[in-house]
Amino acid sequence: MKVTRVDVRLVRNTGKSRLRGYFTADFDNVFRVNSGRIIETPDKTFLAMPSKENFRMCKDCGAKISYKAQYCSACGKEQLVNLAAVTYKDVCHALDKTFATEFESAVLAEYNKAKVIASNDNGSNS
Repeated sequence: MKVTRVDVRLVRNTGKSRLRGYFTADFDNVFRVNSGRIIETPDKTFLAMPSKENFRMCKDCGAKISYKAQYCSACGKEQLVNLAAVTYKDVCHALDKTFATEFESAVLAEYNKAKVIASNDNGSNS
């Protein structure tokens, strides 16, 4: 499977956020991954795949609720909020290390191109 298209949308650097952009990638023109994130740390830049929050069960009615919910949306009973317990699970991820490396390289190459274009655009507006 080959990466056939990558789109990168940069985000403005806001404070201490490590988020630098979002990506969409197409594979063999038949499969798309949306809403991936590009994260930059002092040591490296890496990709975070789209993810969803894991849920817990309401202790009173058994409904599925967020760890961040103060009240159950089904029964209305108050819940303990434990933000440290909030976890996320990747919606998709590469299973093969070689493919994962090729995929990451393709996205980061487009990210670097987008940064150059953005810096040139900002420099010409000065």
